[in-house]
Amino acid sequence: MSARDDILAALARNGASSVPPANAVSASPIPAIATKRDAEAFARFAALVKESLAEFVEAPDDYAAMREIAARAPKSLPIAISPQKEIASLDWAGAGIEARIGASPDLPAGVSMADSAIAETGSLLFFSGANSPVLAHFLPDIHFALVRRSTILPGLNDALALARARAMPSTVNFITGPSRSGDIEQTLELGAHGPRQLVVIVLMDR
Repeated sequence: MSARDDILAALARNGASSVPPANAVSASPIPAIATKRDAEAFARFAALVKESLAEFVEAPDDYAAMREIAARAPKSLPIAISPQKEIASLDWAGAGIEARIGASPDLPAGVSMADSAIAETGSLLFFSGANSPVLAHFLPDIHFALVRRSTILPGLNDALALARARAMPSTVNFITGPSRSGDIEQTLELGAHGPRQLVVIVLMDR
């Protein structure tokens, strides 16, 4: 008899089973902060976005959002626009913005649309895809992230349920605040691995 057999025999004698009972594992409890909805969820999301060192902006419609971007982006330079149809088709020229569709390492500012947001953590949720490249929200030094208020979810469990309900993309990114690192001498450095500045613009569609 091998050592493995000895161990399994000892476990069997003590009543251990390789298959746990059906009721052995219960669902993980959901934190109270992850159950807030509507106005409470929106207020929490806004507060946590600000705490994460990102800028929080409310815009009543797409045109207002573009004007907010034009006011904050570097002047006289094009802005990289993610090829997501919802934003690539907007009238950027009408808002005074020279748009360049697609991610670009040569432009300091970029715009992308988040698939959702999470009130529990103040995070943005991005699913990668043919028209939603990961580089669109990691390459620019200034990332303007649009998200519709109606897509703000209470908690992380809701975000995971959303991911499971659709064809799972190759990458799911959760973005909370601008890129930062404190690895060197415990000094906070923004823009270490991505955007130095994150501007979250919530489209108030409800």
